[in-house]
Amino acid sequence: MKTVTYDIIHETDRQEELPGYSEDYPCIMTRAELDRYPKGYVPWHWHQPVELFYMASGELEYHTPEGMICFPEGTGGLVNSGVIHMTRPHPEKGPAVQLLHIFDPFLLADSRDGRVARRYILPVLNSNVEVVPFYPETEEKKALLALLQASFRIDEGERGCELILRAVLSEMWLKILDLLPDPAEPAVDETVSTRLKRMLAYIQAHFSETIRIGDVAAAGLTSERDCYRLFQSRLHCSPNAYITGYRLQKACRLLRESDEPITSVSLSCGFGSSSHFGRLFAERYQCTPRQYRSSWQDRDKTSRK
Repeated sequence: MKTVTYDIIHETDRQEELPGYSEDYPCIMTRAELDRYPKGYVPWHWHQPVELFYMASGELEYHTPEGMICFPEGTGGLVNSGVIHMTRPHPEKGPAVQLLHIFDPFLLADSRDGRVARRYILPVLNSNVEVVPFYPETEEKKALLALLQASFRIDEGERGCELILRAVLSEMWLKILDLLPDPAEPAVDETVSTRLKRMLAYIQAHFSETIRIGDVAAAGLTSERDCYRLFQSRLHCSPNAYITGYRLQKACRLLRESDEPITSVSLSCGFGSSSHFGRLFAERYQCTPRQYRSSWQDRDKTSRK
């Protein structure tokens, strides 16, 4: 099982890149250790595959534009396709370790327009439900969680593992269908999610340049006033704060993975000067960019021993 320590974003469609995910078998099994992520959380992102997860330890908050759900140790859930989300561990619940299956749900179907897809896959994808939580409050949910936990013990090197995992995912998917709310309930406003994705995509595509909020709003086909309202009400930050946070996230990656001078990192991530970059970095991470790079280099050396 691959251990993931931070998010990577596709440079084309602005979705999360999924290391190891391929079209010939669109399913990956990963282990996320949140204490190894920059600032200890996963920033706002989305991906078309669904995310099925189990909390092995700690407690994790899942934030979406519609709200927040807590997942303590021993619980799990499903994040639906294309849902914007971010995760943050509870600081007093110990290290948060999350086990995940990230997969194209049509892997479980005969075809994208066949009977299995129509009866079982599309009702979940079209349900307008962002996150389906699994808590051990009923025998049915306890059985689902036990099945989910056991699924991460499947040996990915075993002959036939793909068929075994697909069978287990199918069994869990059928149980998840029973947890969906009444389809008569009001649907989430899809235009809000669409506008937010367009605005985030614009920021992620132009983070190294000067960004005007008017241009961000235009990308979302909305006004500046509505842009500020959507960021504050759904992402709980201003557009400027998101831009700064995203630039710092990209800077962290460059500091970890390259030997670029600090000044070069600053300029390539859209900061006007290295002194401005250093001040913002210290405010966010309580260390200088140089200290951050050094700490990651030391951590990598330790992990290789």
